[in-house]
Order: sequence, then structure tokens, then C-alpha cells
Amino acid sequence: MLNYQPEKIRKNAWIVFGFISSIAVMFYVFSLFGLGVKWINQLALALVLVVDIMYLIRYLLYDYVYVINEHGYFTVTRVYGKNNRLLADIKITRGDVIIKYDKNTDLSRYGRIEKKENFCSSAFPLSKYIYIFSTGGAKNAFVIECGEDTAKIIADAIEKFGSENDFYD
Repeated sequence: MLNYQPEKIRKNAWIVFGFISSIAVMFYVFSLFGLGVKWINQLALALVLVVDIMYLIRYLLYDYVYVINEHGYFTVTRVYGKNNRLLADIKITRGDVIIKYDKNTDLSRYGRIEKKENFCSSAFPLSKYIYIFSTGGAKNAFVIECGEDTAKIIADAIEKFGSENDFYD
């Protein structure tokens, strides 16, 4: 029904990666020439390199695929080369909702969200949506990167499968 992989915006990720790398080079030079306390510079260098590698892996190497199958399940899979890892597999219900998400979005009307996962492929996506669902009485959410047309397909699936799943519950 839906198999969507967002187009990754790599330019911004490379800029941030380069900025973090330049900070690592700065701490290396400080450590090499003895500017400041050497062990603090080396510790800062190690921490910045770890952050740099984690950023590289998260936003440059991983891709995400969103799937809604014919049985009414919404799945998110992380793709790295030929390796796939299923990160989320939830049954679509009537109470699920998808809305456009930005810094001004008020989520308080949907109740307290216990856990929010970011499944955006780009570091700074052009548009992102939040998919809010309930599991075990708690509200959870996925932040996904998609356009308005894909969000409409997901909203239609919520309407279709939400009413179908009421018959089985």
C-alpha cells in the first residue's frame, strides 16, 4: 500500500560534519602544541570525535523506509547498505493521528507523549510529520520525514485500517 523512502538532503549534514571535524582538529592542535591543559584537550578531542562519528553514522549512512502493508501495520525500517533492521512495527488503530510537525506544533491536545522517536533521514528535513499512536495505554510518537502527499496516504490508511481494526478488537 505504501513503501516510502525519503530523499536524503546530504548537503546540510556534510556542513555540520565538517564543522564538528574542524573543532576536533582545533583540539588536536591545542594538544599537540601544549596550548592549555593537555589532558583536557585530549579528552575534548576524544569526545568531539565520538560525536562526529555518531553524527556521520546517523545522518549520512542510514536511510529509513516507511511501509504500510495491506494488513494495517505501519513499519519503519533502517537501511544501511544491504542490511535492514526493523525499528518499529505497529498496528494502525482509530486513535492514531498524523500532523505536520515543527517547533511551533502544539502537541498538548493529544495528551502526554511518553516516547518520541526521530526517524528522519536528513538532519534538517524540509518537512516532517509526527505520527501519534497508543500502545498499552501510553501515547508514543514517530517523527518522520515526508511530504504532504505521503502524509495524506498515511492519514487515509489510518481512516481505513482504524475502522477495520475496530471489528477485531
